[in-house]
Amino acid sequence: MAYERHILDLNYSLFMSLGATTVLRDDCVIILNPHNPHHQQSNVACRLRLQHPRQVSNFLRETMTIFETAGVTPRYLVDVLSTPSFEELYTQFEASRLFSHMERNIDIIMAWTYPANNIAMQRPFVRKASEQDCAGLTELIAKAYGYGDDIKWLSKKLLIQLRNPTVFPIYVMERSGRFVSCVILHLPPGLPHLGHVNVVATDPDHQRHGFAAECLQVALSNETKPSQKVYLEVYDEIDHAKRLYERVGFIVQGRMEHFIATR
Repeated sequence: MAYERHILDLNYSLFMSLGATTVLRDDCVIILNPHNPHHQQSNVACRLRLQHPRQVSNFLRETMTIFETAGVTPRYLVDVLSTPSFEELYTQFEASRLFSHMERNIDIIMAWTYPANNIAMQRPFVRKASEQDCAGLTELIAKAYGYGDDIKWLSKKLLIQLRNPTVFPIYVMERSGRFVSCVILHLPPGLPHLGHVNVVATDPDHQRHGFAAECLQVALSNETKPSQKVYLEVYDEIDHAKRLYERVGFIVQGRMEHFIATR
């Protein structure tokens, strides 16, 4: 299905934008970022293309060596287009007993298409972020997602994005001198017909006031182009998030399963 290809192209592009090194193999792509070893999206093996289940053991041994040589934890993202098959790879990874954590998820894939009557929107308290906002953004996103106290990796990731505002436009809502909501878009220049919502975050003390919807509407109306389609993924069980995106104009395209295996 087209949406599966689109969302995977966007994810692979995101990972490589945030990583320091990309290793291209016949059987996968490995993104490495020893400068930020705790950031999962820039330290991952993806796009698995093995010919036979018997290859999994050697594949894991070889690729884990690459991760460990770079000083980062081996991590694999396996999607529904992986071969020999998603289910076979899940079985083989689980049977290997090499992983401390395996997480299987189903995402709802939603898409927003640039409307013919689009007008760049402005909203009180919503503005585009700059590099000077890194500390406030880090605090907001860490609180919204419950990341705890060890968030140096998040600050490093956000700094990369803030320094590249064309590819990663970030919009924030500020009330009483603090950020209460933010949106990060991902607009890879090599995929001008596509876009991706990388982050939507609202301070838990300020949720259910429509702040995230306002930020997202302003970001989309100001940063996208005619005929561009913007995707996002939302966990299957989070109904309130799905309703929020529907109010902004996102339409469900389908569901997509993946699993993440971490050493």
